[in-house]
Amino acid sequence: MREIRGLMAGYKISQVINELSMTNDPVKQFNALDNIRWLAGNDHNLFTNNNWGEVRPKIVECVNNTKHEKLSINAMICIKDIFNIRANKVENDCDAFLPCLISRCTCKKSLSEPARHAIVAIATQCRPEVVMPKLQKHTRTFCAEGNALKCGWACYGIREALISMDSDYFEKVNSDNLMNIVQCIMSLLILGWEGVNSLSQSSFKELCLCLGENNLPHLEKCIAEISQSDARFGGRLCSQLQNEARRVFNHQG
Repeated sequence: MREIRGLMAGYKISQVINELSMTNDPVKQFNALDNIRWLAGNDHNLFTNNNWGEVRPKIVECVNNTKHEKLSINAMICIKDIFNIRANKVENDCDAFLPCLISRCTCKKSLSEPARHAIVAIATQCRPEVVMPKLQKHTRTFCAEGNALKCGWACYGIREALISMDSDYFEKVNSDNLMNIVQCIMSLLILGWEGVNSLSQSSFKELCLCLGENNLPHLEKCIAEISQSDARFGGRLCSQLQNEARRVFNHQG
């Protein structure tokens, strides 16, 4: 992250927002994004409803800019930094950014890398109860569209979230959180899409590690219940996942 200097004396948030809106001047938009990054760490007024409500869609527009690659990249760096610095202020808006970031992940490396870093920031800095349902929703949407690339990147976000989580999210009383994530992973595994399959298997392993060995019986029961309630999965996938969960903890299959 390059150093961002503070705003000049007398320089107001409203002026930054105005420059961020100057679609005919990408240089001013680029500099405005740098100023937004500085404000995120130094001025909580950025996150008042009026200010953030104007800034958020403008950042998305910059991400989607197809004429000025450097502007798009800086917008994604801006998203990453905002979530790393102030996720508690913006996490409820994470889904305003995920679609454009997932789309950018399917582009060339100069665009996909900053998009990936921004997705990691969102997945790891937001509370699981906020971000996990959003990422699971996107896997369902892209699966229905037959878009393997985007589906894979949504799954990548799930895996990164699982790596950073503890088991509390899945141990909440009267919660379907574990059932939902297991069903999501199982739904991805039956697609037969090579990249998605690999990420789904990796996500399942991270889920096992997140849950811990003491929750292994609960996980095995959850897999069995889903397999029995949905004919798409069948006994074979059920056995494969249960055996894989045991292998994670060096149990006999």
